[in-house]
Amino acid sequence: MAEHDFLLLFGSQTGQAESIAQDLEKDAEAKGLKCQLYCLDQFKRFDLQKEKVVVIVSSTTGEGDPPDNAARFWRRLKKKTLPLDYLAHLKYTVLGLGDTNYANFCQMGKNFDKRMSELGAQRFYPAGFADDGTGLEVVVEPWRAGLWDALEKAIKESKEGQSTNTNDTAAVPDTKPADTTTATTATTATTATTTATATTAAESTTVDAQTAGLPAGVTRGGLRLPRLHEPQYEVHIGREVLVNGTPAAVADDTRKWMVGRLVAYRCLTAKNAVKRALQVSIKLPQHIHYSTGDAFGVACPNVEEEVSALIEAQNLQNIADEPMTIALAPRPGARKKPAFPAHLWGVPTLRHALRSACSVRTLPKKAALRLMAQYAADPAHENHLLFLCSSQGAKAYGSEVRDAGLSVTDILLAHPSCRLPVHVLLDVLMPSQPRYYSVCTRPNDCVDFTFNVVDNAFPDTVAKRGPGLCTSYLESLCLHVFNAATKQNVASVQELRAREERNMWYRVPDSTSDDDGGDSVASGKAVVALTVTDDDDDGDAGDAGDGSNNAEKSDNSRNHDDGTGNGDALLAVRRRIETHAAHASSSPSSSTSSSSHMPALDVHMFLRPPLGFSLVDDASQPIIMIGPGTGVAPFLAFLQSRQQQRDEGGRVGESWLFVGCRHKTRDLLFEDEWTALQASGALTKLFVASSRDGDAHTYVQDHLKEQAEAFFRLMMHEGAVLYVCGNAMTMGRQLDLVIDSILKQEGELTADEVKAVRTEWKDTGRFRRELWA
Repeated sequence: MAEHDFLLLFGSQTGQAESIAQDLEKDAEAKGLKCQLYCLDQFKRFDLQKEKVVVIVSSTTGEGDPPDNAARFWRRLKKKTLPLDYLAHLKYTVLGLGDTNYANFCQMGKNFDKRMSELGAQRFYPAGFADDGTGLEVVVEPWRAGLWDALEKAIKESKEGQSTNTNDTAAVPDTKPADTTTATTATTATTATTTATATTAAESTTVDAQTAGLPAGVTRGGLRLPRLHEPQYEVHIGREVLVNGTPAAVADDTRKWMVGRLVAYRCLTAKNAVKRALQVSIKLPQHIHYSTGDAFGVACPNVEEEVSALIEAQNLQNIADEPMTIALAPRPGARKKPAFPAHLWGVPTLRHALRSACSVRTLPKKAALRLMAQYAADPAHENHLLFLCSSQGAKAYGSEVRDAGLSVTDILLAHPSCRLPVHVLLDVLMPSQPRYYSVCTRPNDCVDFTFNVVDNAFPDTVAKRGPGLCTSYLESLCLHVFNAATKQNVASVQELRAREERNMWYRVPDSTSDDDGGDSVASGKAVVALTVTDDDDDGDAGDAGDGSNNAEKSDNSRNHDDGTGNGDALLAVRRRIETHAAHASSSPSSSTSSSSHMPALDVHMFLRPPLGFSLVDDASQPIIMIGPGTGVAPFLAFLQSRQQQRDEGGRVGESWLFVGCRHKTRDLLFEDEWTALQASGALTKLFVASSRDGDAHTYVQDHLKEQAEAFFRLMMHEGAVLYVCGNAMTMGRQLDLVIDSILKQEGELTADEVKAVRTEWKDTGRFRRELWA
C-alpha cells in the first residue's frame, strides 16, 4: 500500500456513505493529507494491525445490519477470538448514518465504535450519528468541519508515538457546520471538455446581486457554505478522445450480473383493490442456483419522460445522442490516480447515461447545490441555491428540498438560468440503484417475486413524478407477456388492467419450465412464479401492499453469466437495458411477432445471499411467520420448502402464519396456496387480519395478542424461530410493543428481562426481520 497518513473506510448500501467518504477524501487532499480510501469489504487491501489512524463512515441496513459491502469485514472484526489489545495501536473515529424512523438507529456506526474500543483502539474524535429522517447534513456537516484539527493531531501523535483518547461516550459534536468559505460572486465557469456550456441571462442593473433571492437580512457574502469541489469529469461530445488517458482502474462492482427473462405473470388482486399486486416469473440462466431466503437486485431504466425533461431543461437535445467520451479531470498535485466510477464506464451517449447509469430522481446534496450555483446566470437563482446549501439555510433545505422530495431536475426547472455543462450534470447525479426483491417460491429454474405496482411514488411530496420506477418497469414487461400469451395487441397498462383476469397466469409461448407445476401448491394454472416488491411502496400496517419485499439486498453475489463482475460486466448490463428500453417503449404489438426471443423481456439482475433471513435448517423446529401485505411473499417459499420436506418423509415442526390485507375478497394474497398448504399439513395455523372489512379494523398484531399464550409457549419453551417481514414504520414498531407486552404478561418479566430475551433471540437467530420504509 502506498504511503499515507490515514485510512478512510466506508460501508454503503445506497451510495450515501460512499459519497460522504469520497467528499472526505477530497477534503483531505485539499488539506495536504494523504489518505487511502476503501470499502470495508476490501479488507485484503489494507491491514488494521499495520494502520495508525482510521476513519470509518458506515450506514445501517435492515434490522441494524451492516451494508452488504461491509458485512464480511464486520464478521471478521467481531470474532471473539481477537485479543482485547488487537487494535491498541490504532486511533479511530466513526461517522454512522441511519434513520430514526427505524429501530436500531445508526446501529452499525455504534457497533463499529464499540467494537473498535473493545479491541483497544483509541477514539481521537467523537463519533457522529446522522439521521436521514431529519437530514444527514444536520450532523454530517459539523462533524466533518470539526474532524480535521482532531485528525491532524492524531496523525502527528501517531507518528510521535503518543496516546490520546476522547470521551468514551460517542456524541454528535456541537460545532460549526461543514468547512466553510465566504461566498463570492459566481463567475461564468467554462470548460473545453464539453460543447454544452453555461449560458448567460440578460444582465440586470437594478437587482442587488448580494441580496437577490435571499431572505431579508441575509447577504451572499455572509453565507457559510460547504467547500466548493471541482467537477471530477471531463466530457467530450462527438469525438472519441480520452485526453486524460485511460484511468488507472475502474471502481469495483462486485455484483455478478446476469440476464433473466420474464416469462409469466399474474395479477393477485381484484380490480377494485386499493393496490395492485403482481406475481412475475423470471427464467434464469442455466448455471444459476439460489436458495430459499435469497434475494435478487434488479436494474431498470429511468422513465423516458423524466430523462427527456432533464435534457430539455438543460437545452441539451442537440447533443444528447451524440457520441460521448468521459474521462477523469486532471487533479494537479493528487498523489494517486483515482478509480473511474463503474456506473459511467463506457457510457456511449448522454441519453444513455441518464437512462441507465444515473438516477434522475437524485435528491441533490448540499455540495451539489453549491456546484450548481456556479452556473446560474440570474443572481437570484444563484443566491437561492447558495442559501439552500448554507448553514443559514438548513431549515429551508429541509422543507424546500428534502421534505418536498425534489430531484436535481426539479431544482433545475425551478432555477431556469442554471445551465450545467454535461460534465457537471454527471457529477451532481448519483449512480442509479437496483431494486431488491426476496425470493417467493422454492428454488427451481425460475425465480418468483411479488410486488405492489406503485402508481404514485411520491404521494406526500411536492414533486409528483408518477409511478414507482421498478414496479412500473416490470408491469410494462407484463404487458408484452400478455400480448404474447393472448395474441392481442393491448397498447397500454390501463387497458391491460381492464382485460386481465385475477389469478390467471399469462405466459410467453414455449416458456414452460422443466419443473412444470412444481412450485404452485394450490393452482394448476401456475407453472412457476416470482413475487417482486418495490421499495417505493408504502401503506398501513395490516394492509395488502404496505411496502415492498425489498429487504435492502445487493452486492456480494455468487453467480453471473460471464465471470467478470467488473466494469465491463456492468457496461454490458447497461447496454442491454438500453436495448430493452427501446423495445419496451415501442408498440407492444410489435413484441408478439416472435415468441422465440423478445429482448424487451430481458431482466438484468444479480443474486446475493440473505443476511440471515432464511429458513431454519432444522425442519422440526417450529416457525412463526408474520407478514402483512406483500411482506408475506418470502413465507410462501418457506412453506413450500417445508411441504417438500414433508413429502420426502421428514419431520416438520409447527408452522404458524399471520397475514394481513385490507379486504379478504380483494387483496388477500396467495389464498389458494395457504388453503392447500394447510390441507397438506405444511402450514399448521393461519391467521388473516383484514383492516378494512367491517367496523373493526384488525391487524396482524391483534391476532398475535389473541395467541399470546401459544406464542409464549412456542418461543420460550419450544425453541421456535420468529420471522417478521413488513413495514418498519408501522407494523414493525407496533409488533415490537405487542411482543414486549406478551413477554411481560405471560412470563411476568421485567423490562430489562424482556430486553435480554429479545437480545438472546436475535443473537441466536431466533428472531429474524426483514423490514423496509
